[in-house]
Amino acid sequence: MSVITSIMEHPLRRYRARNSLSLSDVAKLAHTSAATVSRVETGGQAPSFDLIRRICAATGGEVQPNDFFKDSQAA
Repeated sequence: MSVITSIMEHPLRRYRARNSLSLSDVAKLAHTSAATVSRVETGGQAPSFDLIRRICAATGGEVQPNDFFKDSQAA
């Protein structure tokens, strides 16, 4: 993975890669669908505050609420 790809990658995707988790694994923990997790990671869907809360809980706090806002992903 290139440095640029790593910087632009959503923190949730990096979390999944570090922990060898699939979209389905995270979806199950966050009580949502794998398609929803994929859309959130790629920017195709803005998550609700409830979904953000569930994803943060599913990751044990490794993914934070500010990770879902574009400015927090700037290098």
